[in-house]
Amino acid sequence: MEIGNGRVWGRRLNVRSDSPHQLSAVAAHELTHVILADVFCHQQIPRWADEGIAIQSEPAGRREEFRQLLRESLAQGRRFSLQELTSARTYPSDPVLAKLFYAQSGTWVEFLTAKKNVSGPDLLKFVSGISEKGFQTAMHNHFPNSSISELEAEWKSWIDHQDLIASSD
Repeated sequence: MEIGNGRVWGRRLNVRSDSPHQLSAVAAHELTHVILADVFCHQQIPRWADEGIAIQSEPAGRREEFRQLLRESLAQGRRFSLQELTSARTYPSDPVLAKLFYAQSGTWVEFLTAKKNVSGPDLLKFVSGISEKGFQTAMHNHFPNSSISELEAEWKSWIDHQDLIASSD
């Protein structure tokens, strides 16, 4: 994408098609990035939001692959804190940590929308608030009755509950 002067000037999407079942997932994911670029052409969208929202556009099976990866990582004691996740400006260079970053970004967005009932437009306002005023201020504005540590604990508990649901299926 070519972005400048508050607008997207050019878009191009190249997708490998050697894996047909992955094609729809990858295309939906990447097209979400293109759409988000139009919304966030005046400011950088946080990495977690860009990837987390894009993951939510993927088919259910692909999202479950990310949840499974997260379950495995959690069982091994690997997890980004909410502060680490939301403050990342670049992707982790380690491929294993990069996949974990994607998985946690997807579950954070899913938690916000499913558990905290943050609608699509409100999610975009929240993300925009983070870009404009910082994470602490946006968290306080959107969740005034919860501290960041309380939200993180609630998110972790929700993830653990999702694990219990998945393991009972």
